[in-house]
Amino acid sequence: MVVPSFSFLNFSSAVIPDPQISSPYSILYPKHWNKISREYREKANWKCDQCSESFINNKGELDVHHINGIKSDVRDTNLRVLCKKHHTEQPMHDHYRRVINTRI
Repeated sequence: MVVPSFSFLNFSSAVIPDPQISSPYSILYPKHWNKISREYREKANWKCDQCSESFINNKGELDVHHINGIKSDVRDTNLRVLCKKHHTEQPMHDHYRRVINTRI
């Protein structure tokens, strides 16, 4: 009998429940998430995919959203460049909306 080898890499998208929304989401970003995020925002010319507003002069107000909620999933089909306003409107983002609202 062949026993498959164990690797922690298989658990890179571990999920835990968010007590505020009682839905699973990944808590683990890839090691180079800052670089990946910046590259996506640059490729989008620092514009929100939803409203097309430019954030070239306010880059910190532009995020990269994980459509399926799994932060370790950085496939092109899972990422959208969104301004903070539109990012907070995404499903399972009540927690983010509360954080952004406290900044205002």
